[in-house]
Amino acid sequence: VISLLTPGIYMMLKHEEKATEKVAESLRSEIQTPTIIWTDTIRNELRNFIQKEEKNITSYKKWTLPDAFAYTALKNEPVWDDVYLRLYAKQKLGYKLPSYLDL
Repeated sequence: VISLLTPGIYMMLKHEEKATEKVAESLRSEIQTPTIIWTDTIRNELRNFIQKEEKNITSYKKWTLPDAFAYTALKNEPVWDDVYLRLYAKQKLGYKLPSYLDL
């Protein structure tokens, strides 16, 4: 699940108040923060992946996410402890990461 949602959205779902509403809104939006990158490109890649896997996902067989699954748009993003360093470096002094990050 973490791979499909990205770590930042998964952590939001796990720790935020009113998490389902925030995640649903995020999944429909363009977001680029130090902890979440969710773009039209990523959304389309997820849609294509689910369409490709639909037959397997909806069958009665046990389905597992392929080990090699990763969003191509995120493959070259430098990440440390689920923080996208490129976007973190652009933040103003005093920017606070979400408290649920265990840094």
